[in-house]
Amino acid sequence: MSKDKKKLDDGPKLVKVLPGEIDLGGRLMCNLYNGDRQIVRVAGQTVTSQADLDSMYAKGLYRYENEHVHKGADPVKTDGPSKFRRGTGGKRLDPSKLRPTQAKAVTDVPLDKTKIKIGSVLQLQPKGPDAMRYTVQLIGYLRGQGVCVTPPSGNGEFVMIREWDGFTVRFFSGKDAFAFDTSAIKQTMVPYPMLHLTYPRMVRIHQIRQKSRLQLELIAVAQESSRGVLVSLKITDISTGGASLATKTDLGAVGEQFSLKFKVNVEQIEVLMELRCQIRNIVKPSEATAGNYTFGVSFHDIPPDMLIALSAFVGNAMLEQM
Repeated sequence: MSKDKKKLDDGPKLVKVLPGEIDLGGRLMCNLYNGDRQIVRVAGQTVTSQADLDSMYAKGLYRYENEHVHKGADPVKTDGPSKFRRGTGGKRLDPSKLRPTQAKAVTDVPLDKTKIKIGSVLQLQPKGPDAMRYTVQLIGYLRGQGVCVTPPSGNGEFVMIREWDGFTVRFFSGKDAFAFDTSAIKQTMVPYPMLHLTYPRMVRIHQIRQKSRLQLELIAVAQESSRGVLVSLKITDISTGGASLATKTDLGAVGEQFSLKFKVNVEQIEVLMELRCQIRNIVKPSEATAGNYTFGVSFHDIPPDMLIALSAFVGNAMLEQM
């Protein structure tokens, strides 16, 4: 039995402080100890820097069994044993900074109630002012245990993440944007590259708008299948399910289909999209439409790689508004 183990077994039981139990900037509700039962932080103090937190964890950090570091840091209730607790706190997203016409409501829900899907595109932002946002994909999660994502990358190389680094994770689905705070547990390259994160206690929902369409002006080309005619147009709004198109050329009647080609930039990579569209509604040229036809179209049979790129393009642009 090791020296530290003997000391921890003598007297009242000390237990290890787990990843995510300490909120940066939050007031400590109990004393914290090292492996020699010496107090390293007194109740009432705050931990204000990630470097200080890293140093505390590196030397070993303990608390008494029946005490909690923060009032809100109660263990997550699950159907089975839970190894990890809440993610690092940090500042909550400020809904007042959203565009006034967009901010509808902010509520908290468990991660498994968001109906997030495997392969969903997420934004991973390190704690700190003006920190770069990385695009990653969800590999999977186990309720109350952890979240697994692809590692962030830049310039074609993986970004190395330290254990206990704090992040805000954001993703977009339907008419809602989601965000939660978390900490890195471990980054590994075996059996394939992945980053393990602490499981969030709750996920914040930000209802952005009734229709999750991104307003923009994007040059595109439509090709009508029966005639093979190429038509230049503008995409004026887009989602993963469809778009609005403005053109001076009649593209056909409601129900007709055509191919739409355009380029999007995802993580500084230009991706050529070629999607099958079906006309859903038409607004004929008028002064209100600046002499253009406006076509509402839906996308069909999107190839998986293009769906990922489109989701990342739309989702990242939406999340930049948070």
